[in-house]
Amino acid sequence: IFGSPCTDLSLAKKHRRSLLGESSKLFYRSADIVKQVQPTYFLMENVASMSAESRDKISGILGVQPIEINSCHFTGQHRKRLYWCNWSINYDKLHSRRLVRFMDCLLPCHSPEMQDLKLSEKAICYMNRAVSGGRSHWDFGHHSDTQNDYSSCIVSNFKKGVPYNVIIDRRDRGLPLRRHFHPVECERLQGFPSGYTLGIARTHRFECIGNSFTVPVIQALLRQAPDLFKL
Repeated sequence: IFGSPCTDLSLAKKHRRSLLGESSKLFYRSADIVKQVQPTYFLMENVASMSAESRDKISGILGVQPIEINSCHFTGQHRKRLYWCNWSINYDKLHSRRLVRFMDCLLPCHSPEMQDLKLSEKAICYMNRAVSGGRSHWDFGHHSDTQNDYSSCIVSNFKKGVPYNVIIDRRDRGLPLRRHFHPVECERLQGFPSGYTLGIARTHRFECIGNSFTVPVIQALLRQAPDLFKL
C-alpha cells in the first residue's frame, strides 16, 4: 500500500510539473519496487484532481486503471482520490456503507478547547480580504461549515491555519463560531482513532493526518482482495 506525493500532480497547484516534479518523481521509485518485488497485491492512492495525461501515464506504468472514490461514502469529509489496485473492485458494494456526518466527528461545542480554537482577528481579516476578482477567501470555499453534511478535504496545509483549517461552527445557538479544527477532529474525519497522532507537535499532527489515507476506504478496498487475509 503506497501513495506518491501529489504536490506537482494536483491541478490546484500553479506551475506544477506533474510527474517531472522533484516530489512526484518518487512515484517511479515506487513503481520500480512493484516491478521488482511483484507483490500479490498492491494499492496506490493519489489525488483525483490530476491531469488525464498524468493519470494515464501512471495507469500505463502500473498496468491497471484507477477507481475514483470520495471519502464521504465512508466518513464525514469530501475527499476525492484515485486508487490503483491489481484486483477487481465491485464499485457498488463499496458504496453500501453507513454514512458518517461531518458533525459526528467534531468535539462537543461546549468543550474547553473551543475558545482556544477561535480564529484571531488577524485570521478573520485574512479570510475577509479580497484576493481575486473581488472574491474573499470565504468565497473560494476552502473552509468547512457545519450546515453541510461533510467537511472540506483534510489536507496537510491545515498546519498553516487559514484558509483551509477553518470551520464555521453553527451548532450552538447564537452567532456561529469561526474557528480552527482540532487535530482529533481531523483524525476522526480520516478514520483514525481519537488521539492517534498524540505525542508530536500540533502542526506535525495536521501534516501527517492530511498526507495520510482515509482508513475506512483502504479497509473497504482490501476487503475485496481475494484471500488477502489468508496469505
